[in-house]
Amino acid sequence: MSDATLPTYRSYLVRCWQEQGPTSNQAAVWHFSLMIIDEKRTHYGFSDLEALVEFLQSELAITELGKEVSDELSEVNETADFDAKN
Repeated sequence: MSDATLPTYRSYLVRCWQEQGPTSNQAAVWHFSLMIIDEKRTHYGFSDLEALVEFLQSELAITELGKEVSDELSEVNETADFDAKN
């Protein structure tokens, strides 16, 4: 998908589960997986919540950047139309 056709939404499936440490006196550890819901169904694994959140922030920043660029182009076009009329 090119930058010109960024989606206006994204869908993810996030799974969270705990695994017990190798010995009974060790605390259980959370693990996370994420699947992007699109035609590719790409899977990612994360060993902690911070890594999952960082990944989502970077994914969604791409969409936000595309929206900001699109908004700026709209403003330029509106200004150009206004200048052409006067």
